[in-house]
Amino acid sequence: MNRLFVATWLPAQIHDLLDTIPADHRRHLRKTNDVRWVERHRRHVTLWFLGDADAAPVARALESMRFKPVIASVGPGLTRLGPSALVVPVAGLDGLAMTVQGATRALGVTDTAGRGFVGHVTVGRVRRNASPALQPFELSAQFEVAQIDLVASVPSPDGSAYRTIGTFAAS
Repeated sequence: MNRLFVATWLPAQIHDLLDTIPADHRRHLRKTNDVRWVERHRRHVTLWFLGDADAAPVARALESMRFKPVIASVGPGLTRLGPSALVVPVAGLDGLAMTVQGATRALGVTDTAGRGFVGHVTVGRVRRNASPALQPFELSAQFEVAQIDLVASVPSPDGSAYRTIGTFAAS
């Protein structure tokens, strides 16, 4: 059993855009120790979190799934999602997320987060009981999602380590 999720990794130009979160904003939040920033190589959009599951049947279900490339829109700014996630919204992936959910539903996988799909990329983790002051700023971009990945997550004190188990291309 692995802790699994289905995701799309971000292209370099989106990472570059996220790296432009104003330096003074990042410095201020780092100085207060309210936010731990997510490293570039860990940023992704989770389409479906499966939790502890056997990778082989999930990979088979995703292999049989058919989907067309879609355009994802990043932005318009930074916001909170739940008590601990500092995120940038990502729109346009709802249909793809539903397709992934449908493909894995026969395996008995349910919405482990209990909130359905909320398109976003997590850029920071907020310390418990902290209320960082978010400065308004705009960022906006689009990217094509032409493949998805089945990813295993191994939690650690330094953030989860991710291992791609399989990549599935649009048809």
